[in-house]
Amino acid sequence: MGFARQILAEAADRFEFQSSYRGIKSLRAERPDMHPFSLEEVQRILNRVRSDFRHYLAMRLLTGMRRCSDQLNPRAGTSKAPSPRQKPS
Repeated sequence: MGFARQILAEAADRFEFQSSYRGIKSLRAERPDMHPFSLEEVQRILNRVRSDFRHYLAMRLLTGMRRCSDQLNPRAGTSKAPSPRQKPS
């Protein structure tokens, strides 16, 4: 529901109409039980991964970075990091 709300909010701003999501509250979802890797597990993973991927994977595992957090928020004044699949402009 989050993406649909954002898309409709953007469209409402651009085309000057009221969003149909106005006044609808999101349901509370139970947070999943997460068990991050221990440092020993991270080290075992890094010892077995191919060498050209090791630094990239180490950064992601040790910082908790997920795919959705690769791009920083441009509205907050931070730059947008390009996706590895995109060519830099």
